[in-house]
Amino acid sequence: MGDPILDRIREIVADFPEVEERLSWGWPHFRVRGKIFAWYYEWDGVPEINFRTDLDEQAELVSHPPRYRMPKYKRGMGYVSIRLDGRVPWKMVASHLETGWRTVAPKRVLKEFDRAPHPTNRP
Repeated sequence: MGDPILDRIREIVADFPEVEERLSWGWPHFRVRGKIFAWYYEWDGVPEINFRTDLDEQAELVSHPPRYRMPKYKRGMGYVSIRLDGRVPWKMVASHLETGWRTVAPKRVLKEFDRAPHPTNRP
């Protein structure tokens, strides 16, 4: 039986071009051309996704525990962990994953993505 939370994450990132999933340290990591923008794992039995963002947004988000926290690894590198327990705000998770993807996607890919109709960048 699959993990419904991980399946939902996969569904979200499938909309972003050039995403590949690879296991690293036993957990699924999502990359664009080898650059990690998010990874899924469990912390103390709670599912979480780490996503890449800029340092200003990182500081803002981690000031809102317990949903957000600074990840144990990659501190100060613009990553944030979001807990995926209870009532998960999936639209917000999708927005954070897109932000992470945008930090590593090549400019040409971003341009093409922004021109194409798809669920994550349209109202």
